[in-house]
Amino acid sequence: MLFVRLRLESVIGRPDGSAGANIRRMWRKGRTVRIASGQVDTPPRIALLALAIHTFTVGVIGTAIIAMITRTARGHTGRELVAGKVEVACYGLFILATLVRVLGPWLAPQFTMAWIYASGLCGAAALVLYCVRYGAWLVLARVDGKPD
Repeated sequence: MLFVRLRLESVIGRPDGSAGANIRRMWRKGRTVRIASGQVDTPPRIALLALAIHTFTVGVIGTAIIAMITRTARGHTGRELVAGKVEVACYGLFILATLVRVLGPWLAPQFTMAWIYASGLCGAAALVLYCVRYGAWLVLARVDGKPD
């Protein structure tokens, strides 16, 4: 919680240049800013910042990682660089993880932890699916017979 407070104070500022003055005032009054717990005490700017951060970290980075490792694995194992059904399922699971993580707490904030767990399960399922598909390919010889 302290880390979130320090990061928010360094990111969110007021027009007069005093970064995080609203956040500091809320802490002094005994209120908390807990984005992950779904409390309604969260100022709109912080909620939008959390939305942007989770969209980027879960959606963009997660999907980019799956895209890069599938392309690299297919290329280095001598396979055609075309996404099959398994790859599309992996991308879809990461996109679903993003939607669940970002929209779930907005639709039903009282279930925020359940949304976070569901999002994590979708991301983990995508990675497990990748490992099942590519595990053997990565330890066997190339299919095109070229040297490694």
